[in-house]
Amino acid sequence: MFTAADDAVVAIPPSWRARLSAIGWSLLCGFVMWLGEALIGVVPLGAHDLVARFTASAERPSGKDLLPEMCILAVVVSGLNVVSVLRFGPHERRHRMTPVTFVMMIISLAALMSGATMYGLAAMDLAQGQTDLAYKARAAALGSSFVMAMERAIIDA
Repeated sequence: MFTAADDAVVAIPPSWRARLSAIGWSLLCGFVMWLGEALIGVVPLGAHDLVARFTASAERPSGKDLLPEMCILAVVVSGLNVVSVLRFGPHERRHRMTPVTFVMMIISLAALMSGATMYGLAAMDLAQGQTDLAYKARAAALGSSFVMAMERAIIDA
């Protein structure tokens, strides 16, 4: 099932690997993959925070100032989620699309579209007080991404 080469790539001590069942190990790997996708989406928010720290203004941005970053986060995470499911090229997907994958794909696409729309409204300064939709899109993107990562991990186990 697991080889010494797997341990060398992941760098987990063999004693930890022995304690985990196959499904537990797969869920841990799925969680780490999801965390990686989520952290990629947080990069623009971190850049915004870094710029705010080193500018002349002493005020930390909040609310309306963070709206574009929340929208970018929703778009990036849901976009990565959608791309991970779609089939590109002549090769077949490893797994068939399950009903859970289909529902999560629809939620991801809705988060992608609403995040992109809210980003456009924020860029044109038309999203006055509409931060709720951006936060909901971000939550939907992160939630569907998490569910799909766990589903892939369970199917791979």
